[in-house]
Amino acid sequence: MRKLLVYLVFFFFYFQGFSQSYAYSFEGVLSNSQKGNLLNDLNKIQGIQNFELRYKSDSDRGEILFSINPTSEEGENDLDFSPLAIKEIFLQLGLTPIDFRQLK
Repeated sequence: MRKLLVYLVFFFFYFQGFSQSYAYSFEGVLSNSQKGNLLNDLNKIQGIQNFELRYKSDSDRGEILFSINPTSEEGENDLDFSPLAIKEIFLQLGLTPIDFRQLK
């Protein structure tokens, strides 16, 4: 029974540690049409599982919270996520990227 409990705790922490969540903050004026374009462009990036846009129009700052799809197997054929894709989208919309960080 004790071994089973140890294995369950190990697998719980293994899968929790495997999920990768990030935040990328930006500043600049973001109109409603640009919000739609930003969300559509984020949907096109491979590897992003889900995302949330937080934007404060009074300070012209916002951030994107997102998670990356966990890969099922390690290998050379896996697609690596790059935050440069999001940075390019920000720059195309006239936004200034500020901070990219991993969430715990």
